Amino acid sequence: MRKTIEPILKKEGLQERFKTIVSASDTLFYKPDTSSIEKMITGNKKDWLMVGDSENDKLAAKALGIDFFLVDYFKG
Repeated sequence: MRKTIEPILKKEGLQERFKTIVSASDTLFYKPDTSSIEKMITGNKKDWLMVGDSENDKLAAKALGIDFFLVDYFKG
């Protein structure tokens, strides 16, 4: 969710590195349904990165044809 993502990016000094942030709160459907996300992707897909913490996130990125970065930030 955006309310989770933005404070973390800001704390880590990464917020300015991203041109566009799309979170679950910005889409109509949840992963692995990618139809809402796909409509938001503009330009070259090589410029997009999905950051996620699950196999569903990885599958969604693969279906979209964009790179994926796995994080375990939320796992204890």
